[in-house]
Amino acid sequence: MAPGGALKPAAAAAAARAMQTRGGKPPESFSEMGTEWGPGIWPVDRGATAAVGPRQPRPTHFVALMVTEPELRAEVAKVQEDLVRGAPACAAFTVPAEALHLTLALLRLAGPGEVAAAVTALRHALSDPRLEVPLRLRFGRLVCLGSHVLCAPPSPPLESLAQRLSQRLEAEGLRVLQPLGGIHPHLTLAKVPQGAQVCLPEVSPRQELGSQPLGTLWLCRVGRAGGTYQALAELPLGGQPQK
Repeated sequence: MAPGGALKPAAAAAAARAMQTRGGKPPESFSEMGTEWGPGIWPVDRGATAAVGPRQPRPTHFVALMVTEPELRAEVAKVQEDLVRGAPACAAFTVPAEALHLTLALLRLAGPGEVAAAVTALRHALSDPRLEVPLRLRFGRLVCLGSHVLCAPPSPPLESLAQRLSQRLEAEGLRVLQPLGGIHPHLTLAKVPQGAQVCLPEVSPRQELGSQPLGTLWLCRVGRAGGTYQALAELPLGGQPQK
C-alpha cells in the first residue's frame, strides 16, 4: 500500500505484533496511514510549529487512542457527508475512518532505543492502578476551531490522562513536546490546511456521534510527509499483554 493509504486496525495490530517479534524494528512493508496533523491536535487554530513553539522541532512520534467502533465511525461519516454536501471542496480534507484517533502525547524520539524506552514507559504508566482511564468515551457535540478544523471533544475529557502519560515519558528522559496551553485530546473529523482557500461551513454543535470503548493505546510515528503515520506499538490499557 502506498503512503497515505488506509491501514485497517486488524492489519495494524498484526504488523505491530510482528514488529515486536523482530527485535522492535518495524517491518519494511508496514504501510502508512493518512491522518490529520497540525492544527487538528491543538486547542486553537494555528500551525503545528507555531503551536509547539517557534524553536521546538516537529514531533516524530505521538501516543493515541484509535477510533474503531463501527457505529461511531458511521456517525462521523454522516457528519462528513453533510459537510461535503454543504461545501464540496471540503471532501479532500475529511479524515478517513481508518485514521480517526485522539492524540494524547507528542514526542521527539531519536532512534530505536528511545522508541523502545517510550514503549516501556507507556507500559509502566498503564499498569499503574492510580492512572484513571475511562472505560468508554462519548462524543456528543461538535466544535469548530476557527474555520479550518471540525472536531468532537470526548466525555469524559482526557487532559488528565494525557498529562500523566507525558509526565511518565519525561521521567524516562524522553522529549515530550507541549503545545501552548497544553494538549487537549479530541477527535478531528475534518481539517483544512493553513493557506487553503477553503473554509468549513457551520454545523450544528449538538450531535450525538456515539461512543468508543477504550482497550488499547498506540505509539505512532509521524511520516516523512507530515500527513501520514505508522502505528508502531499496541499497548493494552491495564498493562496486560495483547493477545
